[in-house]
Amino acid sequence: MSIEKVGEVIFHGTTLSPGKVSGVCRVDGKPVFLVPGHIGSATSCICNIIIPIISKIYYDGMELLPKVLAKLTTPVEARPGSYTFRTVSLEWCNDGLRATPHLKRLGGSTLITILSKAGGFILIPPGVKLSPGEIVRVTLLNPLEVFSWKSPEKE
Repeated sequence: MSIEKVGEVIFHGTTLSPGKVSGVCRVDGKPVFLVPGHIGSATSCICNIIIPIISKIYYDGMELLPKVLAKLTTPVEARPGSYTFRTVSLEWCNDGLRATPHLKRLGGSTLITILSKAGGFILIPPGVKLSPGEIVRVTLLNPLEVFSWKSPEKE
């Protein structure tokens, strides 16, 4: 049975990479989320589509995933036409918080390890190239983890 027979398709397909096949429907007045099967695409969809929609509907738009500012350690870019979801590791250094992007794409046999080591993610607009040293907004995947970070020792 197709979703159109029981509800209304709000959208299906995005410019989010990974996560292009994500979508949202409404059935009996409630949101139904179309989540890709690949774990990287599903994570991107949950963080960038599902959580913001739930926040808007049920939490008056309150940000459920906090953000921090960090200095990028390596270059990273997005392809033209797609927002790119890139996980990052975070660490404190003497000059502040640093974000190190993980592998270019969320795929392959190392994917679960990459996700388990991610402190957060950045969302890069289509066609944008970011350089080392640029300040980026990192959305935290596990906000409670911030309490376990060790700040650099004062000299």
